[in-house]
Amino acid sequence: AQVVLTSPPHTSAGVMHGLVVFGASSSSSCVAACCETAACAAACPGAQTVCFSLLLYDDRVPIATAKSPLSGPEIGGAFILVSIANFPQLSSGNDAEVMFGEEAGR
Repeated sequence: AQVVLTSPPHTSAGVMHGLVVFGASSSSSCVAACCETAACAAACPGAQTVCFSLLLYDDRVPIATAKSPLSGPEIGGAFILVSIANFPQLSSGNDAEVMFGEEAGR
């Protein structure tokens, strides 16, 4: 047998528990929350249950990844290459600022 599950949209990241019920359960407490405490046998009498969890993450969160070595000469002057994703689109270079400690970068 194959089961295909579709998660409803969520507005936040985190763990979401799910429940698959085989057979009839007349209990109103037979909901996915029983998976958090492993209490589905008591919550879903007369039914076989399978719990699962999904780790939801927000792929819209801005990400900056260093593409250059993370160290350089002590006196500075090294170029740093950074890859960015999911940042808002800027209309000019004046819309962004880079700081190195307390000093502005160029």
